[in-house]
Amino acid sequence: VYAASVAFEYLPVASVSSIDPSVGLLAGSTQLRVRGSGFLPSVTAFCRIGLHHAVVARVVSGTLLECETPSHTQPALVGVEVSLNGLDYGEDGVLFEYQAAGSLAELSPSKGPSEGGTLVNATGSGFAARSAALSYLRVRFGAVAVPVVWVSTSELRVVAPEHAASLVSVELTLNDQQFTSDGVHFEYEAVLLHTIEPRTGPVRGGTAVVLLGNRIHAPGSLGLFCKFAGSSAVGATRDGEGTVRCVAPAASSTG
Repeated sequence: VYAASVAFEYLPVASVSSIDPSVGLLAGSTQLRVRGSGFLPSVTAFCRIGLHHAVVARVVSGTLLECETPSHTQPALVGVEVSLNGLDYGEDGVLFEYQAAGSLAELSPSKGPSEGGTLVNATGSGFAARSAALSYLRVRFGAVAVPVVWVSTSELRVVAPEHAASLVSVELTLNDQQFTSDGVHFEYEAVLLHTIEPRTGPVRGGTAVVLLGNRIHAPGSLGLFCKFAGSSAVGATRDGEGTVRCVAPAASSTG
């Protein structure tokens, strides 16, 4: 009579409650943060993205692990599940959306002051409405990513952030993680004002003021404004790249 034994270990059931981001590119390589329960740092865990794509996960804690999405052939919603043995997966119903890549084609205007505030109209393709609804859709000027206003799948509006005078790359992300590299640029310029005529006016306002400087470009769709310290901004008009005209608003005191 021969007798032998082998060890079998029972593990907790790993479950998924949420993922971030919940959208990514068909090309894959989205870094998913998976939250749930039953994750064991001492055991190799696996993420299954869809029915056929399992990848090794990095267990951060008993409630958090990270994994990278594989590529996918076409846009789709797929389930994300976790296994502690590579065989037994849950059915938690947490979904990840594969999206076609977005692309930036043009910015208008394509230059503005280094102080920021330029309202830019961005056109291109693949601006996913769901990414916008989830607040994942952002545009990055250099190293600074800012939120956008979604207009359509081919049009966005964004306010350029402050940046030193230079030419910067402008990139798009659909998941606040993976950015495009379409070669689109925005030029920041140092707008210089050197003269104001006249230099004084009554506190009741109404003085027609002329500002002289250089590199004052045509405004975006929001228009051009003058801002007097302590008062609200007032509309302005531009005469070429060197002259701005506006009317001084009323002031609460002299000075």
